[in-house]
Amino acid sequence: MDTAAREVEELAADLRELRARAGSPSLQAMARAGHSSPPTLSAVHAGRRFPTWEATSAYLRGCGVTEQADWQVRWCRVADAVGYRGERPVTVNGNRGPCPTPENAMTAAEFRARLREVYRWTGAVSQAAFVRAAGARGVRMPRATLSDLLADGRAALPSGSSVRIFLSGSGLPPQQVERWVTVHDGLCRVEEDLFEDAPCGYLTTAPDGTILQVNRTFLRWTGYDRPALVGRLRFRDLLSVGSRIYHETHCAPLLSARGTIHEIAFDVMRADGRRMSTLMNSTVTRDVTGTPKLIRITLFDAGERRRYEQELLNARRAAEEELRRLRQSRR
Repeated sequence: MDTAAREVEELAADLRELRARAGSPSLQAMARAGHSSPPTLSAVHAGRRFPTWEATSAYLRGCGVTEQADWQVRWCRVADAVGYRGERPVTVNGNRGPCPTPENAMTAAEFRARLREVYRWTGAVSQAAFVRAAGARGVRMPRATLSDLLADGRAALPSGSSVRIFLSGSGLPPQQVERWVTVHDGLCRVEEDLFEDAPCGYLTTAPDGTILQVNRTFLRWTGYDRPALVGRLRFRDLLSVGSRIYHETHCAPLLSARGTIHEIAFDVMRADGRRMSTLMNSTVTRDVTGTPKLIRITLFDAGERRRYEQELLNARRAAEEELRRLRQSRR
């Protein structure tokens, strides 16, 4: 037996021994755990041909092995011995230095930048190669999810589930994945607090004006409960009669044409029927085809500003009246 054949046989023998130590699970059970098929795992077990890393990794998972870095090194050594020309796994080892960590990420943009650093750290030559390598680890990473995760210029945090899938597919051990998830969840709480308790009212509506999201500040100002607004009322339903007419005849067409409007004065009707003076900024979010998808609205309490402006106006009038009296007294 030549050296290459002996390497293949020894690899298969060690895998069979691993299965025995795991309690000799059935091929069907191993296939379910390893996300593979019994015939594929049977071929790995037999050892008559050098198996792909995807099949080897599935066999290891079927035996309960999740930390596969040492086995990757072993598999690659045998692959070199037999002159294997197929796809190699993305090997996570110390040759590229330590994996980037998330602890210094203070914003969503910084967190996404750290994720892109992890992607570069894996050494994947393309997103397709990364997806295949993740699959070899038993991690299903949709290509669209990966593209969204790595996209530059995104302001929002990615979902926690996509972060977990990406990091697991990168080969990070579970304890490191949990470190990332902890930082992600903390940033999510910060973003939620910034949205909910901002010094202004935030609303998100559908293109027809149906309210989809509203923050606590607006609810506190107006006295409404969230369930009474979300999915039930349109933004214009919250306006006074005059403001509603102005919104429908002027602001809505202008927003549709320009995509944004700024500092429009509206009277919002509180839940108890009282009026609240506001200044509105609004922006349309569109999809890739240019079709309106969402309308984001920011409302500022203009009551104090109007009272201040009225005080200035009254003071100016008083000063003018005093000046007029002084001029008359000098005649």
